[in-house]
Amino acid sequence: MAIAVVGEHGTGKTHLVNYLINRCAAAEPGPVGYQYLSAQAGDFRKLYFKNFLDKVDKPRVLRRLNEYYGQIVAASFGGSEFPEEIRERLRSNKIDPQRFVRQFGLPESIYLEELHSEIYKVTKDAELSTALTLMLREDLSDHVWGWLCGDPPDELLKERGILITISTESAALKAIGMFSRLFRGQDRFVLVIDEMEKVLSQQSIPTREVLDAFRELVQVTTRSGILLVLAGLPEFVDILGGNTIDRMQVVHTTPFTAGQVEDYVKANIVGTGHRSPLGPFHPKALTYMTALTNGNIRHIVGLCRKCYELTSEGGEITHATVKRAAQDRFEIINTSALAELIRDELAGISIPFVENHQLAGSDVTVDYWIPVGTGGSGCAIFLTDSVLTDEDATRLADRAKAVTDASPGSRTLLIVNGFLPESGAKVLRDAFTSGPLVYVRDGFLAVFGNTVNSIVQQVQAAELDPETGIRLHVERLTSMHIGTQRYVEALATQIEELRRSSEMGIAALSQQLHEPEAETAGILPSAIEPVFVATLSELRELTDLRQLLSTAFDPDDDSDIVHTLLVRERSALLEPLGVLFMAEALVLAFQDAVTNWYILPDTPPSTRLYTLRRLCRMFENISGYLPYYVLDGIRVTRSRSQSSEELAKLPTRVRALVGGLGSRVEVAALSTLGAPG
Repeated sequence: MAIAVVGEHGTGKTHLVNYLINRCAAAEPGPVGYQYLSAQAGDFRKLYFKNFLDKVDKPRVLRRLNEYYGQIVAASFGGSEFPEEIRERLRSNKIDPQRFVRQFGLPESIYLEELHSEIYKVTKDAELSTALTLMLREDLSDHVWGWLCGDPPDELLKERGILITISTESAALKAIGMFSRLFRGQDRFVLVIDEMEKVLSQQSIPTREVLDAFRELVQVTTRSGILLVLAGLPEFVDILGGNTIDRMQVVHTTPFTAGQVEDYVKANIVGTGHRSPLGPFHPKALTYMTALTNGNIRHIVGLCRKCYELTSEGGEITHATVKRAAQDRFEIINTSALAELIRDELAGISIPFVENHQLAGSDVTVDYWIPVGTGGSGCAIFLTDSVLTDEDATRLADRAKAVTDASPGSRTLLIVNGFLPESGAKVLRDAFTSGPLVYVRDGFLAVFGNTVNSIVQQVQAAELDPETGIRLHVERLTSMHIGTQRYVEALATQIEELRRSSEMGIAALSQQLHEPEAETAGILPSAIEPVFVATLSELRELTDLRQLLSTAFDPDDDSDIVHTLLVRERSALLEPLGVLFMAEALVLAFQDAVTNWYILPDTPPSTRLYTLRRLCRMFENISGYLPYYVLDGIRVTRSRSQSSEELAKLPTRVRALVGGLGSRVEVAALSTLGAPG
């Protein structure tokens, strides 16, 4: 069976996929095997080498091959008087089948031949089944693994019929399908590929060969009884085509309604001590939040958390609170700082401009005016904060219309520093000839520069004769070259100054770190430090297994709980603990970043505030990728530590503890800057 989970950004696709994986991990009569892949790398070859092989590592493959081998060895004693207990231990891999065969002088070559036949039935590929069989030989194991990781086959492998190299997207897809079938075996297995639009998009449509290989992966995995789940934006469905999609169950994730947002708040407000089912949230505030975000659940969750942090005890979350939360959360840079970036970029691409320019014959003033030609035309650039109401969008649209009315040949561009709901974006797309461009940390200036260059060329093409246009273009290129040379010289000077400053800063910090502990304990302000201490304390309490493991050395304890955890249930313990340790490491890294922010040389309070908010948003974004659903696996410790009810709430508890840390730190740090909370 194959399922396609399709929806726009922030509508819960990954959350739904994680829920499915969580159900698989807790399925009865036994957990379902699964493999989760994120296609962020951009093509199927990178998906295989950078994502798939990171999870399907060599020890895991060898364990799986030994499981097949152990079943073959155990089956060879069927009908004999060989003890059933030994056969069962071979089948369950509690006895190493390779060591067993060699120790008792059993016919290893016959068993390996049977293994080759069994793997071929699973993989349906001669070279792959040969390679996997050879992998059990110690002298060839590394050679085979290198080949599976993309190395060309060496002479030892070529002599045994392995001639191809896994170097193309098609070959990588074939290998993913093979491994999926190998790990399925006789068990249930789920293969999940998230963010499919990164590998199947209109911007980079794969070749027919690659598309055919992917369609073959869909057919082969589903025929093998594997549940294949593909998740991504709607465009990947269009590229796959009807023949493939028609064989899949398509699930569409849709924006939340106001009623669903209320249900979400009610479900999460339980246990907070509020008497009202919605806690401090006014129903009209949730209706406004839904309209503002166009039902995008990712934005809704972030705004709810921010609103809750902004509201004092006993206060109510209103329409105004939501507006303020949207501004705080999405305006990741000071607008004056963004204005400076825009000025620098325009100067860097050698385009003349005028700031705060009032157009002739009009009362409208534009933030940046780029004159083009001699006829009075040009490009008007507007810069605005978050667009939170229909009135905001209409006001900006009117300003754009005033420009084109006063100068019909001109173009308009809008830059938004903050939040832009889809309803406002539609109005502004219709009103402005370009944009709106929403500021993001990565890549904004490159997009802005390309957009402005394109607009200038459009105006020139409409107004100027070809010779004049070429002359101006050459002049701008010459100016850009001179500007670049000056920029490099200035940059070299700045780097040298930064090096000296960094050396001084590192020396000062080193001195602080080597002072007695009593003097360094208070690097962070008293308002911030307890937030980190409380979070780390609770996380460490969850990962402290010393009391549980001490039972292994208690002669009066016959529960064998440690053996259960470390042998029979190790995956149900180690993977959840890995998530908890990763969460703790992430919190510590965030604490270091906030410490570095606090001890920076004096900078204007507004700049420090926006730097802090950027750090907090970065932490929230990164921590959102932690697989909290895996924490359900820690259920095996119920008999010793927590009740089943407590453990059932563990993923939600840790998500709130870690995911909300950014907001808690921001609120605490505001007092150190004297800024309004």
